[in-house]
Amino acid sequence: MLRINEECIACGTCAYACPAHLPLVQYIKHAKRELAARERARLKQESAKRLTQARVERHAREAREKAAAAAARKAAKLAAKAAATPGAAAPEAEASA
Repeated sequence: MLRINEECIACGTCAYACPAHLPLVQYIKHAKRELAARERARLKQESAKRLTQARVERHAREAREKAAAAAARKAAKLAAKAAATPGAAAPEAEASA
């Protein structure tokens, strides 16, 4: 089978030799354009998939970072509250003793 993209140089010899007088060069050029368009569409689709996946991963990472920051703020707030009330630390020490 002829590999249109690799072997045909569109010289016109086949059209000249064709007994049915088919415009083979035009057919081949059209096929090459179709294959190129399909390849561009495939590359565009793959690029869109990569961008979408990166976006999803970025949103997930941002959500994890936001949750970690909220947990850190909550822990800091609880630590500040425990340091401000000296009586709150004493029952914990008595319970463990």
